[in-house]
Amino acid sequence: MKTIIDIRNLSKSFKDKHVLKNINLNFQKGKIYGLIGENGAGKTTLLKSIVGLVKPSSGDILVNGEEINKNSSEYLRDFGVIIENPTFYDDLTVRENLEIYCRYMGYYNFGNIDNILKDFGILEYKDFKAKKLSQGLKQRLGIARAIITKPEVLILDEPINSLDLSSIKYVRDILLNLNKENGTTIIISSHILKEVEALVNQVIFMKEGNVIEEISLNELKNKCAECFYVKVNTPQRALALLERQFGIKNYRLIGEDTIKIKGLNIDSSRIIKDLMDKGVEVKEFKTEKISLEGYYFDIVKRGE
Repeated sequence: MKTIIDIRNLSKSFKDKHVLKNINLNFQKGKIYGLIGENGAGKTTLLKSIVGLVKPSSGDILVNGEEINKNSSEYLRDFGVIIENPTFYDDLTVRENLEIYCRYMGYYNFGNIDNILKDFGILEYKDFKAKKLSQGLKQRLGIARAIITKPEVLILDEPINSLDLSSIKYVRDILLNLNKENGTTIIISSHILKEVEALVNQVIFMKEGNVIEEISLNELKNKCAECFYVKVNTPQRALALLERQFGIKNYRLIGEDTIKIKGLNIDSSRIIKDLMDKGVEVKEFKTEKISLEGYYFDIVKRGE
């Protein structure tokens, strides 16, 4: 699969604060990526670095094999971008704002403007001045502007801020169609995994300027399928049995005597029976499904 964006050993510091720490990422054509992390994780700084709004302290960014620097700009004609809150020419109409953007990007299919406004449910506002729009409508207009040129890469920083639930689904469907029809690589940042799980197929977890894990959504869902906790009297013997005799490797000891086992289709009754048959006393047990957010917070704590 073709690499669109290649990030190598990227770091960024503001005075004494290290915002990005030796980031290595590879974004491939046609995939939808979710950058997940709490506020301050470095998501926005990473996206700004990709589009040239922030100069990295060290490291390299290559777009389609070409290294970008402070003088690079031509590659951005193939990008659609919303970082932080979208801004517009307040005294120009919605349509005029899109016409100016299209001219700037070298895209002259102005007949598509009404189509994109209709797709986003804001055609009736095309003659409104931008300053008259609500924050939710501005957000929809910002996303419409970012995709109107059918970019090769779409970068959206917290795109569903200010959107209601129906608008979130509406925008999600449009983005999925853009990805399917045009092969657009989409990178979306969010601090809430649940909001993007229906859209992305690759997840990148960030914390305090570090990438702590990159994982496909399918693999992530498999890991979150089920979790089994068993409290025993001899945890070390139980751990040895789980791995050597039962072939279970996805486990972790919590505290002094509780074992957490993760995986698909855990047969908890078999585990309990086998442990007891081998002389391990099972004091307590429970089975639960892990949420995607729960998995994220779990790996964050492990990082600590």
